[in-house]
Parts: sequence; structure tokens; C-alpha cells
Amino acid sequence: MHCIEAKRDAAKTLSDFVIMRVKEYQNVRNVKCLGAGISKAAHDISPDLPARMWAELDIPTLEFERNPVEGDIITGEVDVDEEADAMARKCVV
Repeated sequence: MHCIEAKRDAAKTLSDFVIMRVKEYQNVRNVKCLGAGISKAAHDISPDLPARMWAELDIPTLEFERNPVEGDIITGEVDVDEEADAMARKCVV
């Protein structure tokens, strides 16, 4: 598999997964999401995600980039829960 095909597959897989999970969340809880914050990293992996969220779910998105100081000082890595918390805080502000 070529690098371009692998990136395309990763982009589609990520956007399919996010769309599926948001639909599931809305249906189970009988709610309508009014907006979504997407990290720059997620947007870089799947550039079509914001457009799909708008087209398929009627959810506008905002892209946020993490500040380097928000990560682990030693490794520079951030776990998924910390990333989600940071994106939620930035959406509220």
C-alpha cells in the first residue's frame, strides 16, 4: 500500500468513526450537538471531518491547537482524556 492510500484510509476511518460515535451519542441520549471542537492533529489526519460533520450531522466545528505547555513536560505527549478536556475548555471559552 502506498503512503497516499494509507493516509486516505486513515482519514476515512477517523471521520467514519467520529460520525458514527456522534450519531450514536445523540440517538442514545436524545440530544442535538450544536458544535464541536476538533484538535489540529485530528484535522491534519482527516481534513474532511469538519465538512462531513456539517453535511451529515449539521454540526459546525472549530479547530484548536494545543499549546506546547499543556503536554507532559518530559515527553511532550498528552493522553486522550487530557486532549478532550483541553478541547472542551477551549470550546466553552
